[in-house]
Amino acid sequence: MDVTKPEEFISMCGTKLNWKKLSNVVVMDVGCGNVFDCCKAILQQFPDVGHLIALDKMSNIRNVGLFKKYIKALGERFEFYVADVQIKPIVQYYEGMIDKIVSRNAFQEISNKKLAFENVFRMLKPGGETAITFNLNDEISTWLEKMVSIPKWNKYIVENLTPFFPGRLEMSYYKRMMKTIGFRDVQIERRNILFTYSTDKKCIDTLVIIASIFFDVPLEMTEEFRKEAWEVFKELIGSPEWTETGPIYYTRHEIYLFAVKPLNVGP
Repeated sequence: MDVTKPEEFISMCGTKLNWKKLSNVVVMDVGCGNVFDCCKAILQQFPDVGHLIALDKMSNIRNVGLFKKYIKALGERFEFYVADVQIKPIVQYYEGMIDKIVSRNAFQEISNKKLAFENVFRMLKPGGETAITFNLNDEISTWLEKMVSIPKWNKYIVENLTPFFPGRLEMSYYKRMMKTIGFRDVQIERRNILFTYSTDKKCIDTLVIIASIFFDVPLEMTEEFRKEAWEVFKELIGSPEWTETGPIYYTRHEIYLFAVKPLNVGP
């Protein structure tokens, strides 16, 4: 579930990292997704961008209409690679070559976040900048994983879940980690987003809509699925963020990291 719009995130990059013109700049989007949200926002706010490189682990993106649109519009200024930022080949290929690296809502799918940050550092040119935002927790993803693990419902899965790896909540951990890697001018912001449902039914309806993407439950089992989905979700957020008498709510935490690779280091 996305909260911060890509346009807002790229605007934050301009403010936090003082982006002006990007006409001679190579920008990489790690985890671009099949709708190229950040790429689109970059092109809207910086149409003169020198070169735009999009990475994602999903190979079917080449068939997406937006991919073909960008290839046609930007020509040699646009590249897409099926790649995982945790894997060496793409890192070695671009080592010390990228001016700016952005990533939005992708690092929660990465198990070894420290390695991913190290590889971002390696791909940046000296003086290069990075801006990364991701979810530190996501109750909906955790709830889906629990539902998938239940044998009774597992056999009705029609779409694989995107893996979710929670991050640590302490801001000091990320600041220390990035400085240890070699980044400087590290700026960190955490946003706490409250999700509220005024009634049980509204929450259950939302859960069922989300579940319908991943499960094809027989009609005669729909009510049973609704009840169990609700019980699992209540147990997940039951303490301290849910009470029998009040509205249903939970908090999601997003982190924003902005940093610079020093000029006086190698790739």
